[in-house]
Amino acid sequence: MPIEDKRKLLAQKHACFRCLKIGHVSRSCKYKVKCLSCDKSHYTIMCADRESAKSNDENTVVSSSVLSNQSVINETVYLRTLVLKIEHNVEVLSQKKICGFVPKIVDLYTLQELKEKNITLSDLVTKEHDIELLLGEDVIGNILIGNSLKLSSGVTVVQTKFGYTVIEKTNTIYNNLYINVVSLYCANFTVTDLWNLDAIGITDPTEDAKRKHAHSDFLNQFKENLSVLPDGRYELPLPFKFETQLPNNKSATIKRHKRTCQRIDEQNQLNDYEKTFRKWRDETQYLEKIDIPRYVEINENSELHLFVDACKSSYGACVYVQTVTPLGFKIRLIRARSRVEPLKILTIPRLELMACCTSARLVQAVFAALDLPDLKIVAWSDSMVALWWLKNHGDWSVFVANRVNEINSLVPSQFCAMCRAN
Repeated sequence: MPIEDKRKLLAQKHACFRCLKIGHVSRSCKYKVKCLSCDKSHYTIMCADRESAKSNDENTVVSSSVLSNQSVINETVYLRTLVLKIEHNVEVLSQKKICGFVPKIVDLYTLQELKEKNITLSDLVTKEHDIELLLGEDVIGNILIGNSLKLSSGVTVVQTKFGYTVIEKTNTIYNNLYINVVSLYCANFTVTDLWNLDAIGITDPTEDAKRKHAHSDFLNQFKENLSVLPDGRYELPLPFKFETQLPNNKSATIKRHKRTCQRIDEQNQLNDYEKTFRKWRDETQYLEKIDIPRYVEINENSELHLFVDACKSSYGACVYVQTVTPLGFKIRLIRARSRVEPLKILTIPRLELMACCTSARLVQAVFAALDLPDLKIVAWSDSMVALWWLKNHGDWSVFVANRVNEINSLVPSQFCAMCRAN
């Protein structure tokens, strides 16, 4: 019976896997048992090492094979050996090694005949065990019961007080099969590559001539364009194919445009697109009325004013410069930026803090782009919570603490103004 069937049967009987007794499980088992095959805590009949698995894996293309068959006849002598676990106080002589490896019965006919006669041997395991006790002929007569049986294979089975054992000499025939295999591995190849003549070394002479001609042209172009600079360095322009005709995708573009128009017409959306285009065309006339001053006068009396605001869906910041002139104050917009609310839902105070962080980054970008002198910076916000976070050093959350530290490092103590929102 396979080991899995044995485990299922024990599970159905609610028996222990270790001692095979009913009424408890192996975790709470107090019996001390030991496998003769693997030395683990279970009986030998429940050992999984006695079962072997075979697997075949064929991934190569065999081009040639050589078959050879060899038969070897070995003679094996079985000794009267038993695998036992006994305890007894006796005075013995000890030495490092008293016996070599004792061969096991591997003949299938002998094993089948033993099974038919209901004879079970104790040393059928494949694992090799050391011989720890050697009994002499003066005491062997006290162990033998006297019952013996001669098998057809020539082996004699003798019954002892500890169980059955075998003696006599037998012949075992081993048939060894040797195959010499030459494998060809084809990796990263498709079926069409195998049909290509280049894969087996056959090339087209015309293609070879074109390839050699192109190679010589590239080599000549390299020699003509290579130059040495006065400091000893080499200069080489990018290679350019003069005889190559650039592709023209005009026809493909026209076809794609016609298919788009046809699809829109079939969906009855062509009129809607026409109305949208005409509306955009009519609104372009208002572009002439938009005045964007390009000149920004900046002197030692100039100030930068930052305005930030946020709502549920977005937040933004803008930077203005205020300059005092003999004619009065001049205010110009320098830069502005807006952002959509993140996918993760944030509260309004946190969005206001995000707007403050955006304005701080804008100020750094403006100073780096315009090379401005040290100007006074005034930041305006309508969020009392965000201003409280920036003014007080408390034990904030990671989100708030990271942005407060960034703002204070870029524009320290600049968010000091409060503007009321209407």
